[in-house]
Amino acid sequence: MKIIKPTLLISFLFLILSINVIAYPSNLLVYPEKIQKISIAFPYNYLFDFKINYTVNIINKNNDIRANFIGSTLSSLFDLYFNDRKIKLDEKARENLVSFLFNKLAIYFQKQRSINNQFTFKDTFFEELDKKDFILFKTDKKEDSEDNSIIKYEISYEYDFKSSKIYIYCRKISIFDNQISEKNFSFDYKYLSFFNDFKNLFINNVMSFFLNQKFYNLEVELNTSAYIEVDGTVTTHFMDENYPSICELVLEEGEHNIKIFEDGYDPISQKVKLEKNEKITVFLNKKNTHCKLKINTFPSSANIKISNQFVGNSPLSIELPSGNHFIIISAKGYESKEIFVTIEDKDFEKEIYVYLMPINTTSFYINYSNTILTQVYNYFWYGCYGLAGSIVGSILYNYFNQFNNSSLYPSQTIGLYSSAALVAIGLISFAIFEILSLTELYKYYQFINYYTL
Repeated sequence: MKIIKPTLLISFLFLILSINVIAYPSNLLVYPEKIQKISIAFPYNYLFDFKINYTVNIINKNNDIRANFIGSTLSSLFDLYFNDRKIKLDEKARENLVSFLFNKLAIYFQKQRSINNQFTFKDTFFEELDKKDFILFKTDKKEDSEDNSIIKYEISYEYDFKSSKIYIYCRKISIFDNQISEKNFSFDYKYLSFFNDFKNLFINNVMSFFLNQKFYNLEVELNTSAYIEVDGTVTTHFMDENYPSICELVLEEGEHNIKIFEDGYDPISQKVKLEKNEKITVFLNKKNTHCKLKINTFPSSANIKISNQFVGNSPLSIELPSGNHFIIISAKGYESKEIFVTIEDKDFEKEIYVYLMPINTTSFYINYSNTILTQVYNYFWYGCYGLAGSIVGSILYNYFNQFNNSSLYPSQTIGLYSSAALVAIGLISFAIFEILSLTELYKYYQFINYYTL
């Protein structure tokens, strides 16, 4: 395996020796019941998850309170851009990191002789060492807790008021290979552009130095809220109050696959090669979605115009794209009505009801009320006739049933079936016409409720 080199092999053998000889010497008789059963976690367990714990120390070099704004800006930039970033390690650094891990494991097993030690180890760890990136993470250190970070970042700053220059001094301490690196940066202080200038210096220089790779700022100008996916991973769902607006991404140097998508819009994918700070403009187009709109009117057969174009008579079903639509509904003897209908992207079917006011309102009320009430009256009596027929059929059924199997009435079976049919037809007629009567009453209620409010 590529990663197993002589130095690592020696470290691994030393680990095995520590576990079998030093931690549990063969010349000692150990009684399990006498072992103190405590639970102690391995402090560098995060390395097996390809994570590296780090600390940041921000220092005001001259203790000048007038320069405190630089420290607070640095702190916010670290919180904004630094955590969960990949750190690039070359082959030698990875070897040193693995050696450091083995040595710490050996010491851990020497000191902790408990059978309840919390220790996890993935079988694929060594296979992934050559190809998997390590991710930085920071934990808030408590005063009484042990510092288990293996990379320490120190960043000092000062402000020269005479020359209006800001100086940044960076120091990186790698505990796992005892390496210390330093680098200094500076830029001119300008009040109006201070934050942007400082942000660019932090991304392009400070982050690039601390993480061993170049970083650049990619500005994406959007016309709507959108999800942004970089190299197969969704990084953010950008939202703002006003559009167009700019979403900032801090990415490593090189080529990246950018995908931008949002519900109701056609997605856009493009490749971006970063060799400096860049800006791209992305315009998402709404999907060509349609909704089935059903228009019901009173009276029926009304003329319907959409965007001043005649489309048919009611009741009408028509497919319309999302957006606002101006509809005009008119009928002879009724006042025309103009309405706006809003169709959203999520709408697939929509139904509306439109009532037109008659021109001669008084006569219309009287005529329409008489028409509906007459229909209610007729349906009611039709139902009553059906009920009466079922009662007559029931009487005849009882009459024929008393002569069952009688030689005096050989045709009594025909009478039984006929009377039973009369009962069934009468009950069905009663139910149908009473339902129709109630339906007309409900229509009359809607009519009165609409035209009298």
